Amino acid sequence: MKRQTIRRKIFHLVLSGVFLFSLGAVALLPQPVSASPGEEALSFDGDDDYVNLGQPSGLDFGSGDFTIEMWFKSNTNCFLYDSGSGGAGYAYILMAYDTDIWMTLRIDDGTQMAQITTSLSPYTDGEWHYLVFERDGNFIRAYVDGSQHGSDVDCSSVGSVTSGRDTWLGACSYPGYSANFQGIMDEVRISSIARTPAEITDNWNGGVGERFVADEYTIALWHMDEGSGDTIGDETINDNDGTIYGATWAAGKTFPAVAHEGPVELWRAGSWEEDYGAIQQAIDAAQVFDTIIVHGGTYNEHLFIDKTLTFKSIDGEVIIDGQSLASGPSWRPESDISIYPVVWIDACNVVFGVDDGSYGGFTVKNAAPWEEIYEGEELTGYSVGIAVLIFSYECVVENNIITNTYNSRSWENSRSIST
Repeated sequence: MKRQTIRRKIFHLVLSGVFLFSLGAVALLPQPVSASPGEEALSFDGDDDYVNLGQPSGLDFGSGDFTIEMWFKSNTNCFLYDSGSGGAGYAYILMAYDTDIWMTLRIDDGTQMAQITTSLSPYTDGEWHYLVFERDGNFIRAYVDGSQHGSDVDCSSVGSVTSGRDTWLGACSYPGYSANFQGIMDEVRISSIARTPAEITDNWNGGVGERFVADEYTIALWHMDEGSGDTIGDETINDNDGTIYGATWAAGKTFPAVAHEGPVELWRAGSWEEDYGAIQQAIDAAQVFDTIIVHGGTYNEHLFIDKTLTFKSIDGEVIIDGQSLASGPSWRPESDISIYPVVWIDACNVVFGVDDGSYGGFTVKNAAPWEEIYEGEELTGYSVGIAVLIFSYECVVENNIITNTYNSRSWENSRSIST
C-alpha cells in the first residue's frame, strides 16, 4: 500500500503508483472517512442575529420577476428577508404581531410601493412553515404553506427595487430599525422567475416538504447544512455565500429522503440530478462543476475524467478496481510505452476525494502490471498500469488509498528510474 502527501508544482510522472503527471498543484492525503450529511439550520435570537448576503448583482431584482422562498418556525415578530430598506428601492418580508398576526410583503422603488398585508392564522406557533413571496409581471403575491394568501396586488407603478444596500436574512438592514427574527430558518431559495402554483404545492408537499433544488432560474440557494462556521454556502455556481452574525446552528427541517435507484449520484448546483450504476456513466452524463457522490462498494472500472468535477465517497469504503487489466484509454509518453490508468484525470480543477467529515476519498487498486509486448520474438513495446494519472492543472486528489499496484516504475523528465 502506498500513501503520499504531495502538494507541489512539478512536471512529474509516476507509473504503477500513486501519482502521475502534474502540471498544477495536487494533493494526495490519507484514507477515506464516511459519514452522512446533517440537516442543519440557523437559529436567530431576536436581538442582533442576522446573515449578511452582501450586494451581489443577482439579488438586485430591478423591475424584473423574482421569487423568495424559505422554511421557518418562530413564535414572535420578525424580519425574515430585507433587501435594503432605506435604499433607493427594496423588497422585504415582515411578520408583525399586534392583536392578530399579519404578514407584510413589500416592494418599493423609493417613490412607489406595493405590498401584501394579509391576516393569517398564527404562524408564530413554533412549527415549520413554508413562505413564498414573488413578483410576477405587474403583480405581487404571497403563499404560505402551499396556498395563496390574499389576492394578487397590482405593482405596475413600481419600478426597480434595486437598493444599493446589503441584503439580510433575519433582520432589517436599515440602521436603527428593530424587528429581528427570533426562531429558526432553513432552506432559502431566490429565483429570477415567479414560481408556479404547481411548483409551490409540490414544495409544500402536504407539510412534509421537498428540499429545494437549483435550476437555471435559481439565483441563490442556501441549504444551511454546514453545521459549523460563520458562512452559509450558496449551492449555485453564483457563489452568493452569506456571512453569519450571531446566529447559531440548530436542527433543521427534515425532508423526505430521495429514493436512489443506483449507487452513484450526480449532483448539479447542490441538487440531485440522477443515479447511475457505474461511475463512468455519471462522468459521461455530467456537466462542468457537477459533483459525483459514490456509495460504498467495489467498482470494476477504469475512469476517464475529462471535465471539471468533484468526486466524493459516502457509506463506507469505495474501491475502484482496475482488475490488473491493461484496458480503457491509454497514454503513450514514449513511442513504445502504453500507460493504462485506473483513474485518468484530464481536466483542470478536478477534486477527487475529500475529507470534510461527511464525505471521504477512494481506494484505487489493481493497476495492470508491467508487461513486455512482443510480435513474434521481437520486443516491440511495453504496457503498464498506474493507479491515478493527473494530466492537468490545479487538481486536488486527497484522502485516497492506493494499493496493489504491483511493480512500480517511474519517469521524471523522460529519464527512466526505478522506485
